[in-house]
This record gives sequence, structure tokens and C-alpha cells, in this order.
Amino acid sequence: MSSGVPVVAGGHDTQFALFGSGARMDEAILSSGTWEILGVRSDRFHPTSSSFENGLIFEADVQPDLWNPQLLMMGSGVLEWILDKVFPEAVDKKYELMIREAEKEPPGSDGLIFIPSFVKETGPAKRYGTLGTILGLTLRTSRGQLLRSALEGLSFQLRHALEILKKEISAEIRGIRVVGGGSKNPLWNQIRADVTGLPIITTEQKEYTALGAALVAFIGIGVYKSLEEARKYVFSEERKIEPSGKEDIYKKLFERYMNALENLKNYY
Repeated sequence: MSSGVPVVAGGHDTQFALFGSGARMDEAILSSGTWEILGVRSDRFHPTSSSFENGLIFEADVQPDLWNPQLLMMGSGVLEWILDKVFPEAVDKKYELMIREAEKEPPGSDGLIFIPSFVKETGPAKRYGTLGTILGLTLRTSRGQLLRSALEGLSFQLRHALEILKKEISAEIRGIRVVGGGSKNPLWNQIRADVTGLPIITTEQKEYTALGAALVAFIGIGVYKSLEEARKYVFSEERKIEPSGKEDIYKKLFERYMNALENLKNYY
């Protein structure tokens, strides 16, 4: 590198995405890809043994005196696994095909319970030690039901992670801002809203990690004077997906999911 080139340090990909997305302090941010990271920007730093057992990680925010409590968990890697196993003909527009088949199925996926913790010791299921599990399979189970149960299981995992955040850091969360490839799936976003009972916010801008890093670099070289000023120059059209009235149905299904986690904790 040539001498005189400024080097600006501000965080890593997750921190840049949290800042770049423009999330408010009362919004959770879900970075959704092969893996998912659910986090918040918080002025509280109080790690405990309970938060560690529940998979909560604390990292420093790009802004001084703020922190990013977060949970790492499986995301669309689970959907790719299903695609590989039961959608072999899907090459082009594979997600569109999967969504069409899953949309035909009602909430509950005909009794299937899908636990998406395909990698042990990560995410909100960490304390249970449970690996990926599918319960309720029958000879009539369709691949559309299997896919919908996976989307529901990933959304139950999200709700579980939200409850851990609320409990461990007393977070008040009024919405979830979703960024990354997983934000492009309309059915998944609607199920997320119905399961959590919170609005899901998506935007046209998808590359918030790169955007956040660029904004911090501009601050470092003096183009902007502060993080607040830098954010004023960024705008992206937002879409809000509200719960559709199925919250009571999904509340009962979430209880079944949590009971399954509890009953399986001594199995693996």
C-alpha cells in the first residue's frame, strides 16, 4: 500500500450492516443469508452466564458507547438443503418454485415441526444441544409442507432469539429490519411477521454491509463529521409487512416448537 493512504477501522460486516441499515434503537436487525444474525444496537452491556448459555454474543457497535447483542443461527442454508434433497429439477428460479408450493399449505404444515439447528451449539437452541430435527412426517407429507415447516421453524427460531434478547438486555423491540438475501422472500417475511407479531421492514437497498463500511470510511477521511450526518445522506425505499391476523395460530405452534426443544434436549 502506498504511503499516505488512510486506513479506517470501524468494525466488521455485522456492525457495518447494523449501522448501514439505519435501524432505530427500538428495531431489531436480522441479517439473513445462509446464516442469520439477529442483533440490536443497545447502550446496555451486561453479559451474564444465562446470556452465554442462550447463545448471546456481545460486540462493540461502530458508534462509541453502543453495543450489539446478537445471536448467530442457521438461515437459508436449511432451505438450500431442502432444495438439494427434494427439488432436484429446480435450477432456474428455484426459490420461486419453492415459494409457490409452500404457499399452498396452511399454517402448521400438517403437523410438521422443523427444528433448524443443523449446526450444534449455535443460536437460541444452544442450551438444548438439539440438532436439526423434523417431527411429524407421514406418508402423505408433501415437499411443499416440508418447505413451509422449514420456513416456520426458522421463524420460530427467530421468535426464540427475540425473547432471549428481550429477557437478557431488557430490549424494547417494536419491529424487525431484515437485510440480506433472505429479505427477498415474501412468504418467509409474512411468516416472520405472523410468528413474532411484529412488523417486518425490508428495503430496496440490500448491500448494507458495504454501505455501512463506506459511510464509516467517509467519516474517517472527513467527508462527514459524524455517524448521524452520514446517515442523512442515505435513503432507500422501505416496505413494511404487518402481521396478517394469524398470531394466535402461530402462538400455539410456537409453544409446540419450544416443547419439542425441551423434550429433545437429552436425546442428542
